[in-house]
Amino acid sequence: MSLIAAIDYSMTSPAVAICTGELKYENFQFFSLCSHHIPDKDNITFTYLPKFEDDTERFGYLADWVIRCIPSSVDAIVLEGYSMGSKGKVFNIGENTGILKYKLWKELSKTPVIVPPTVAKKFATGKGNADKQQMYDAFVAQTNVPLKEMLQPQRLLGSPTTDIIDAFFLAHLS
Repeated sequence: MSLIAAIDYSMTSPAVAICTGELKYENFQFFSLCSHHIPDKDNITFTYLPKFEDDTERFGYLADWVIRCIPSSVDAIVLEGYSMGSKGKVFNIGENTGILKYKLWKELSKTPVIVPPTVAKKFATGKGNADKQQMYDAFVAQTNVPLKEMLQPQRLLGSPTTDIIDAFFLAHLS
């Protein structure tokens, strides 16, 4: 039995999935960093994202938070790769992810397997360009867990629900 960590990384709402056995929902522990307060659920721990003075402080905090989520005995780490359609602060995204990769190597002695977002989407739905709703539907079909209703019943489908779902499917690609 292997211990797998999967990371859906971002500058605003990263999620980490830790799987301790067979790749079934009940074997997962999820961690989510979000900009609004959400109470913890059975196997989901939420951390409120604080305010930062600058991007350097933010990037360090995010990477340290991920490191704290991952057990040192982890066998494999899967990290979602860059989206080819990224716009805006692409250099900031690269710097942020670079700091995480460095800390994974330095503190856990692990180099993550990088999985393009299209590969995770194709695995989950059969379509490499699946949208958030299709990913959600695939998650519910596989797990029978209505995650959106549990986490964001009054909000549109988005973070942290979609981040947790992405991390869940990334774990399957280790």
